[in-house]
Amino acid sequence: MRDSYSYDIKLTLWDMFVFLMKHEYSSFSGLFGLCVSIFAIAGLAFGWAGEDSNMFFVYIVIALMFTVLNPLRLFTSAAQQLSKNPTFQTAITYSFDEDGVHLRQGELANDNKWEELSKLAKGRSIMVLYVSKKIGYILPKSALGSEYDEVAEYITSHMEAAKAAEKEEGSDE
Repeated sequence: MRDSYSYDIKLTLWDMFVFLMKHEYSSFSGLFGLCVSIFAIAGLAFGWAGEDSNMFFVYIVIALMFTVLNPLRLFTSAAQQLSKNPTFQTAITYSFDEDGVHLRQGELANDNKWEELSKLAKGRSIMVLYVSKKIGYILPKSALGSEYDEVAEYITSHMEAAKAAEKEEGSDE
């Protein structure tokens, strides 16, 4: 494992869509909605709507809500965010080293120490490095290439070391 990593990342529509889907469907409300849609699909399959055409229509709408309509809404939202937010118009340079995570984009810069980061959520095509519950850095596998797993391991080990050091300092007082 190297001492540092650096990547220029410009998010694609697919990266943003995957992030929004992951964020939406990992929450309680997203999972609940998906379960409701699955029950509606089961209801259609088993004929629970009976012969009432109104109930059949209701089952169809509920079945489509979280399996088709919500993903379409998220795809549209991803496209709007990428086109309207100037942050996504040019690549951001992400650097990871012993001190933390450093972002650079033109004249703008942001630095986070390892202990300031809350968690790393790794998926098949993206990983998200969270600064808070709602703010995270999206790191697509397409940008990290063959080093995707190595970078995830690097980030995880540094975050764990920072948390352990923080606990030790807290127990000394």
